[in-house]
Amino acid sequence: MNNSHERNTLQDPDHLNGHLPEFIGKSIAIQELYQSIKKVAQNASRVLILGESGSGKELAARWIHHLSSRSEQPFVAVNCAAIPSELIESELFGHEKGAFTGAIQRKTGRFEDAEEGTLFLDELGDLSLSAQAKLLRALQENQFYRVGGNKPIRFHARVLAATNRDLMDAVSKGKFRHDLYYRLAILILHVPSLRERREDIPLLVRNYLEHLIEQERIGSCVFTKGAMDFLKRLEWPGNIRQLHNVVERVALLANGPEITKEDILHFTEEDEHSLLMDRNSAEREDSIRDFLLKSGTFRQFKERSEAWYLEHKLTQCGGNVAKTAEELGITRSALYEKIKKYSLQEQA
Repeated sequence: MNNSHERNTLQDPDHLNGHLPEFIGKSIAIQELYQSIKKVAQNASRVLILGESGSGKELAARWIHHLSSRSEQPFVAVNCAAIPSELIESELFGHEKGAFTGAIQRKTGRFEDAEEGTLFLDELGDLSLSAQAKLLRALQENQFYRVGGNKPIRFHARVLAATNRDLMDAVSKGKFRHDLYYRLAILILHVPSLRERREDIPLLVRNYLEHLIEQERIGSCVFTKGAMDFLKRLEWPGNIRQLHNVVERVALLANGPEITKEDILHFTEEDEHSLLMDRNSAEREDSIRDFLLKSGTFRQFKERSEAWYLEHKLTQCGGNVAKTAEELGITRSALYEKIKKYSLQEQA
């Protein structure tokens, strides 16, 4: 099962020797990501990588590193959310022997470990304000001090940062320093969610199945068209990571060479990312599609479609008529008329 000819991926065998996973996809969103990665890899500016959890932000950072002139130097990743606030300074900058209880010897930090390579600060939005201040100082001065030390240490690594949070909102609420934001957001890279590249799902699924078959964990199998269409309609709050988990689970547990929509429904009941809610949404779309296609005339189809669309937008906007009208690009009075026409008063 080889679909490599269908893929349009980032490739650089001279740098990677096949060790770095591919970004797989042909969607406009992923093509724009490829081009952005190639462009930002060619300079030394700091990059802020934005995207939802599980969308591939660290993979994007690794591609930036490996396509850059620093590829032979270390790539050092730090998960800021996983380090207690009282330890983050030591983790980033290291410490001297005796700096605090338990510091029995000198320890280098991640800034030093990165040498002249790339330092990747993941989940940046989880840093405390105190840690943000210390990071800002290091970035401003291009040097730092080990905890308990008094000798400045220069650093030459390129800094990439990533977050799934809205940092500008955090800035407005006083939870993130605006000066640190602008120090890091010299270049901004957006990693699309799976919802923004649904057309890539078949390629991703086939790739996951290929790996499972190559590892001899499953026999040859395929997702039926109905199953694939169903996967493409789900919301995927966990993005690529969630899709991979679901495909692997269903492929391992389902019987037979063909995996159906019913198999997906059966084996994802306990999914930790609330797929049940998304499945119900997808099944509702099935019902809506069937309802629309049963329209007797074209006029009836248009009216049913408009009513469903308005109901959907009102729900998205929490029933706020003014906000819905603004998103639709129509006046509130026009929207009120349509609400009345289609008996949507309760949703408004």
